[in-house]
Amino acid sequence: MSQFIENMDVYEVEGYHVQVIVKPANKHAYIRLHESKSISITTPVKLSKNQVVKHVKDFLSKQKEKSYVHPDSSLGNYFEYKGFNISLNRKARNKHVNARLKEDGSILVSGPFHTPNHIIYSLLDKLIEKLESKVDLDKAKKTNFQNGDTIYILGQAFMVKIHTTKGKEYVSLDKENYLFNVHVKDVNNQTSIDKQVDLYIGNAAKKILRERFNVVVESFHHIDFMPILKIRRMKTKYGVCYYKRNEVALSTLLMHYDAECIDYVIIHELSHFIVPNHSKKFYHLIEQYMPHYKNAERKLKNVVD
Repeated sequence: MSQFIENMDVYEVEGYHVQVIVKPANKHAYIRLHESKSISITTPVKLSKNQVVKHVKDFLSKQKEKSYVHPDSSLGNYFEYKGFNISLNRKARNKHVNARLKEDGSILVSGPFHTPNHIIYSLLDKLIEKLESKVDLDKAKKTNFQNGDTIYILGQAFMVKIHTTKGKEYVSLDKENYLFNVHVKDVNNQTSIDKQVDLYIGNAAKKILRERFNVVVESFHHIDFMPILKIRRMKTKYGVCYYKRNEVALSTLLMHYDAECIDYVIIHELSHFIVPNHSKKFYHLIEQYMPHYKNAERKLKNVVD
């Protein structure tokens, strides 16, 4: 007959201290893994030593399957991920996993002690994507340009050069030397500089975005009408579809991105005339016109409606 484990006895299995607690009032047995590398088994009936060993091995096997995912991984309390310094605070008393950006630019992750690594990485990926999205959008909305700053026009980087002019203020683009030349009467007048940049972007957007819009609409066979197009200075969106009034609005922010991104936003908004939500059906429709749309989506970080 197997030897039965008495209440509160402690054994060692697979390097873990295992404590078996018999509580006849319990209806089910359950196992918990503790921060001190010990395991407790609470059960309504006594267990043989062989039963304890089997339960523990099965439990550890399942834990191993859950916790493995990332290749570089035994996570310490501090590590670097995607250019961010990460502080990891795992405690048994924590009930939920969350991540937040600290004032010093690092990220703090808090969660239960035995949170699987892949959950932590997944949470970090989502937060970092949001942070990078905000950074990218902030770059597109940049003002207060100075000599030597970088401005992106249709995905190409240009260096800002500010010049003095006695005549009309304007912007000229030197594509050969990748220079964005701003000509103003007073190089110290930031308002004048920003005004000329905005005027250039706005005027270029009206021409270029409308041309791309007409080309894409012509090949978009799911609609049989020409939507009304509005070009606007939108701060947080690249495009919006007003499907009830057959209208699409495109943001001048798109002038900072390449043709693939511009076409994606146009296809995205046109698709809303057919599917007014972001369901699988909606993205399947986009995929028919742009099979690799996720490339553009990653650049834009999903800031579209």
